[in-house]
Amino acid sequence: MNKAQLKKLEADLWSAADKLRANSDLKSSEYATPVLGLIFLKFADNNYRRHEKAILAEYQQLQGTRREKPVSEIAIEQCGFYLPDHARYDYLLNLPEEKDIAKALKEAMKAIEEYKPELEGVLPKDEYAALTRTDKTIPQQLLRTFADIPANATGDLFGQIYEYFLSEFARRAERRRVFHAAFGGASDGRDHRTARRQGVRSRLRFRWHVRAIRSVHRSASQ
Repeated sequence: MNKAQLKKLEADLWSAADKLRANSDLKSSEYATPVLGLIFLKFADNNYRRHEKAILAEYQQLQGTRREKPVSEIAIEQCGFYLPDHARYDYLLNLPEEKDIAKALKEAMKAIEEYKPELEGVLPKDEYAALTRTDKTIPQQLLRTFADIPANATGDLFGQIYEYFLSEFARRAERRRVFHAAFGGASDGRDHRTARRQGVRSRLRFRWHVRAIRSVHRSASQ
């Protein structure tokens, strides 16, 4: 993928995701973390897919021997993650609309953390339920949006798309801060303090996600 194609992909993904938010009552701060989590999940799945054939081959080769290992252990050794069936992107993407997609995403993230203890508490889980407050289809629509990321996209492309979304979310938060400062949005100081606390929490969540990105990126480069 050349630079122009990447820029178009980034812009198209952002536009589609932001349009869903604009048609809801969600704040950017509520939206950012679960969106970043889905980008992470797509690239974790891409990475797992690249190693899957070798993982299954080794698992079958070792079965019945003294060196037999669970497939999860082999997967972590080879690509840094184990994704059980219910945490695979295509499984989640193809769930019927009547299913609780937000709950399925929460369970998928819990499963990734279970097999990757250093990510415990890092990935979004309950945040997906918040997305359904005004439109229960938003999680599924976001899954469809990020399905447009090519199946062969690896760590470098992943990092660039992720950083693009981080910068767009940060730019939007800064515009809101400037607007409130200019038009008296924090007249008694309480709104300002609340906004600052929310900003700190958002930055911490972003740092958690960056840790997850780097973990996938290192694994994808192996």
